[in-house]
Amino acid sequence: MSRSLWLKVILILALVLRLAAIPVGLREVRARGLDAYDEYGGIAKNIVEGRGFSYNWYTDVHPTSIHAPVYAYMLAGLFSVFGQGGGGAIAVILLNIALSILFLYLIFRSAEGLFGSLAGYISVAIFAFYPVQIYYSTSVLPTILYEAMLFLCILLAWKLRQELTLRWGLIWGLSLGLTALSYSFIMMLAPLLALWVLISAGRARLRESISSVALAAFVAILICVPWTIRNYHVQHRWIPIRDMAGTNVWWGNGPLAAGGDVMMRGSDLHQYPEDIERALRSIPNEVDQDRYLMARATQYMKEHPKRTAHLVLLKTRNFWWFYEGQGASASRMERIMPLIKISKALLLIFSAIGALLIWRKDRSLVILGLAACLAITFVFVSTVIGRIRYFAPLEPILAIAAGYAIARIIERLLPKKILGSGDGYADGSSAGR
Repeated sequence: MSRSLWLKVILILALVLRLAAIPVGLREVRARGLDAYDEYGGIAKNIVEGRGFSYNWYTDVHPTSIHAPVYAYMLAGLFSVFGQGGGGAIAVILLNIALSILFLYLIFRSAEGLFGSLAGYISVAIFAFYPVQIYYSTSVLPTILYEAMLFLCILLAWKLRQELTLRWGLIWGLSLGLTALSYSFIMMLAPLLALWVLISAGRARLRESISSVALAAFVAILICVPWTIRNYHVQHRWIPIRDMAGTNVWWGNGPLAAGGDVMMRGSDLHQYPEDIERALRSIPNEVDQDRYLMARATQYMKEHPKRTAHLVLLKTRNFWWFYEGQGASASRMERIMPLIKISKALLLIFSAIGALLIWRKDRSLVILGLAACLAITFVFVSTVIGRIRYFAPLEPILAIAAGYAIARIIERLLPKKILGSGDGYADGSSAGR
């Protein structure tokens, strides 16, 4: 079988699996309605019905800044054409499936370029048949969009380091800006990526790296400015992208926090102690409500440093692994949790092996991956974890590292005559240059 045919087979099988899983996503929508989309569904509904980017966050429906705009407007466009019921849900799921297939192709091309064809095929196969990815490819949540855009930002940072030109600085800046309007957590990772480009480019190319990174930062900020101005216009407060940080910090570190998405004593995330509930109702602006929760959370953490440190360690473990009951309450994935745990264990093991092998060839590439892992881990460990999808943006990075490890193992076991030139470092790939 030719190499191009192998890729087509993998992509076709991935597509068939995702199409077959569509009823899973539809059941979630039928059971939960617009809540299946999280807050995005309610915001999109309000956009379609003429109330603009608004939601009943804490109070009645009002202009909101709790989310970045891209996915909500995507939903609104689909709802306006296909309706807010089953037709709209199918349209959203089909869009996510299409994005997932394009993402698979991007992963293959990236892994192939870095480590050779064999690693490329194994990496894309891991990601194509990974249970979590199949599940979220057929959901109405923006998980696939988030992780694809985040991965693209990381990939373009690598490309910029290879070719320090204003053209690639412009392209990287566009990706950062568009991602920020889709997945605001890139704002935590972007400075690390910029620092990585500057350091790994070396002193000899410092001038070019500074110029290209500065251009990328300017373009990214320029893209976000209209949304920041909109937020100021409706909230009369400066909010770069979204204003939910304080709420998330409270959920993850307040007195009811338990290291996941279910609070202590069986309380729901949206339940607060009576004094805080009264205070939130008395504050008319959602930004001030969020800042009030941030202040209360910060005060509580200062007063209880041991518990805060314990929660950090607990959430770090739970983020990279699982905790009891995870998936059952929110995503209804309990039936396949054993399969999910086995697949994640294998992914973590082989990706760790892959990282060690890559370290011998190109340390900067491993540092790039670690920067992404640390940034996303910090975001959720400092706020609230619990949804399996929160870890999903790291899975393409881990899949490529695991794919390289498995490729190297296969190369050691099988003769070169059978495999051909599978090692990217031997066939002229960009890694290590």
